[in-house]
Amino acid sequence: MMNNIGNTLHNKTMQSNNKKISHLSNYILILLLLLFSLFLISCSIQSSKDYGTGTEGIRIEMLDVNKGDRFIQGQNLNIVLEISNQGRYDEPMGHIAISGYDPSAIFFSEQKKELPFLLAKNQYTDGESKIIKIEELQPLKVPYGSSYKTNIMFSTCYNYQTKATLPVCIIPNIDEYVKGTSTCRIEPTSLSTQGAPVAVTYIEPSMSNDQLQFLIHIANVGKGVIIKEDHLNDCPTNIGLTDIDELVIEARISALGYAECTNNGRVKLIDGKGVALCYLPKGFGTYSYTTEMEITLNYGYSTSINKQIEVINPFYTGQEQNSGWE
Repeated sequence: MMNNIGNTLHNKTMQSNNKKISHLSNYILILLLLLFSLFLISCSIQSSKDYGTGTEGIRIEMLDVNKGDRFIQGQNLNIVLEISNQGRYDEPMGHIAISGYDPSAIFFSEQKKELPFLLAKNQYTDGESKIIKIEELQPLKVPYGSSYKTNIMFSTCYNYQTKATLPVCIIPNIDEYVKGTSTCRIEPTSLSTQGAPVAVTYIEPSMSNDQLQFLIHIANVGKGVIIKEDHLNDCPTNIGLTDIDELVIEARISALGYAECTNNGRVKLIDGKGVALCYLPKGFGTYSYTTEMEITLNYGYSTSINKQIEVINPFYTGQEQNSGWE
């Protein structure tokens, strides 16, 4: 009888343990399902980012290390910049130029720094960013008088690229176009920004007996200046009016090849806007069809930020003295 009671207690204990294990398994399963759901939601949100638009290329920002703009002679500026790629073009090349200061008051170790490699934004990231410290050879000095004021300018000068893709209607047979029996229509298209400071904004297609023509509208939608790529080394201080607001365009339709564009593809912008005329043969075939056109813009670009500072000489007595920093 004692054995029966023991067996009964053992069975009940086993059943209780099995129930606990079963409940624990259910909890774990529910937790895993919740985590998996959150993962799917996160992936969905991440992949739905509209990373293909935007009006910036390289962004430059100053980190306020010193919390102010007034300095005492003998201090260092300790300027730190954050450089980030806010557009779609990977690893643009260029430099950061420093200007607008008296080299007998501020002693930067170099006036140009190479732009670091920065990956573009995509469906997973918002674009790569890096921190740059502007090195100084020695502390600040007031070259004359009791104080020195200036406005230091930090300029990015770099090459960048815009890519715009849009559907176009190809009608090889002019009779099909005249009669209106084509499967697609040749009509203007408006475009949004393309994740770059220069954008293709509007396309006006047309056709003749032997050609397709595209009037391509372009605009500087960023906050900087377009610079000829072959003049980037002179940016920003040695740039003239003939060195700005010009870019190179390429247009390609996969089935027909590259288009010919007027002025060898060079487009001059006036008041931030320009137009390119590109044309190519209609190709062979009997029936109309829709395909893709890819437009590429190549250019240099420059943006700037400023920091106004004042350096004070607390020991100034009305006579110029050697402060010890020569």
